[in-house]
Amino acid sequence: MLQLKTLFQMKGNEDNLPKRITLLQCAKQKEELLFQETVSELKNVLPKSFDYHYFVTRPTGSIEEYEDTKNCQFRVGRINEEDLAMVINKSQIDNLICFICGPPPMTDHFCSKLRNMGILPSQIKYEKWWCIKG
Repeated sequence: MLQLKTLFQMKGNEDNLPKRITLLQCAKQKEELLFQETVSELKNVLPKSFDYHYFVTRPTGSIEEYEDTKNCQFRVGRINEEDLAMVINKSQIDNLICFICGPPPMTDHFCSKLRNMGILPSQIKYEKWWCIKG
C-alpha cells in the first residue's frame, strides 16, 4: 500500500501520474480494509483518474450499510478474474502496471491470473506480507 503514499506525494504534479489508477481491495469485514480514509481522500484529490472497489467476504449486517460514499460500492466476495477483467483495459495492456499486496498465497494467485490475461511478469509488482505464527 506504499503506492498510495507515493500518489499523495505527487499531488499538484498530476501530469506525471498514470492516466488511470484503480484499487481493488478485499478483506473479511469493512473494518479490516486498510487506509479507507486515505483512499477516499485520494479519490477527492484525483476524481478523474482514481477509482477504487472494496470487496468483503464476511460482511456484518446488510451490504447497503457498507456504502460509504458515492465514490465506492462494496461487493460481497473475493476479487476474481471477472473483476480484474472489468478494470483492465485490453487496448492499454502494454502500458499497464499492476501492484499486488497481501499474503504470499494471494499475491502468487493474482500474479498467475494476471499473467494468464496477457500481462507480462515485468508489469507485475508485488509486496508480500509475511506472517509469523507463534
